Order: sequence, then C-alpha cells, then structure tokens
Amino acid sequence: MIEIYDEIFHKNLLLTQTYCELQLKNGDNDAATALRTFNPVYNDEKLFSYEEDNCAEYNFTSVQWSSEPLWRNPWLYEELFEKQLAHKRALIESVDNNKKFEGRILVAEIDLTVVDGASEVESKGFIDVNDCPPIDTWFYKILEGSPWIFFAWIPLQFVELADNAIAVNCVGCMSWYEDWLLREKTSTIKFTKAGSKTSFLKHINKLFGK
Repeated sequence: MIEIYDEIFHKNLLLTQTYCELQLKNGDNDAATALRTFNPVYNDEKLFSYEEDNCAEYNFTSVQWSSEPLWRNPWLYEELFEKQLAHKRALIESVDNNKKFEGRILVAEIDLTVVDGASEVESKGFIDVNDCPPIDTWFYKILEGSPWIFFAWIPLQFVELADNAIAVNCVGCMSWYEDWLLREKTSTIKFTKAGSKTSFLKHINKLFGK
C-alpha cells in the first residue's frame, strides 16, 4: 500500500513550485542546470558537475554525480531530499496559496533505472543518466519498500523534454502523475488528510480542479 499524506504533498508542492519559478527568473534555461541550483558538497566537491556532449546527433549537457546515488550510496537520495527541502524553506519565507503554476507532476521510480542514458539524451540532460529529475523539482518521496518514488514538479517549459524522457525509457520508470494515479488506482494508494482517509475520487477531482 502506498500512503500519501495529502496536506504535506500539497504544501511541499506549492513550496517547490514557488522555488522553481524563482530560479527560472534568473534566466538560465539550460535543461540540465536550470533546476539543479541546490548543489551541496560531498567529499570536498560539488555533488553535480556538467559535461558538454557534442556528438554529431545530439548536443546536450550531461549531468555527472560525484557520489553515485544508487549503487555506492543507496541512502544519498533520502539525505538529499531532506536537505533540498530545508534549503527551499530557508529561502522562501511565504508562498501564495492562490497562485496557479503551469506545469505537470512527474512520478519517477528512481530505483528501477537501468542507467542506459536514453532518457538523459532525449531530455537534453533534464532527466539525468539515473533517470532522476532535477533536484530542485523534488517535493514528495516514498522511499520505503520498492519502488522508491520521487514526485517532481515540472514547469511548463520543460514538460516536453520530460515527455521525451518518458517515451524512450525502456523500463517505464517515469510517468505523469495523473497517468500513474489511474494506473495504480485505489488498490495500492491511500490518501491521508489530518488523520483521516481522503477518497481517491476527491484527490483526482482536486488534481484536475473539479
């Protein structure tokens, strides 16, 4: 059973939407770097570095991890999630609960990757070689059991790139939130709000503004 705490989900989503909008105002539209502004130091070097891939068919920025998040340090993802969320909270004093943001929610089952690089190439580095979305976009996690799931806010200007990544992913470890919900349905998902269960239908209606 996958349990989603509805209030935390939407609170973190709004915080992340606000943070991403703030970063994009800086004018960096590079797919790989624009939403990887949180870049902590591990072992005396930045976690993320970048290399230009200028092969004949593709031209994009490749994301390099200084500490491998799955095979060498399996709990790095959980540590990073908490750190990036704390960073957002420290930077953003208040959010506008009535503001509407354009974009979509991506569901990434981050431990199911086969690290073939296809999604990275097709998204021009927006999705990295580990099939993981940019760290600034993370807002909710489920890291108990398997699969490990990150929920990520994808601003409108990067939706097409994320869609390209989904289309070529050979293990199907990424999907849009609404597609994931309809696939999983009530058999595996429970929404909890203030100690009580929120109905699947109510959550779907809220998602689509009904």
